[in-house]
Amino acid sequence: MALQLRNEVADHLTGLYQRTPVGEDIWVRPDDTTSLRDFQIVAAAAEALERLGRIKIIETHQADLRLIDGIHIRRLK
Repeated sequence: MALQLRNEVADHLTGLYQRTPVGEDIWVRPDDTTSLRDFQIVAAAAEALERLGRIKIIETHQADLRLIDGIHIRRLK
């Protein structure tokens, strides 16, 4: 996967994070331009943000192929 695609897909999470007020919850799901496989980059980015203390992953949802297709997060910072 090209680096530019990874950045674009991870930007999906960054944009939602920035628009979510601190303390609020949001479900993050693939948009119409992000494949389920590419969304796994978003899931990995969410795990990294959780390790940094910026979000708390409340719940994840997996699709048929054991790929994550939804992440319920709370913005902490």
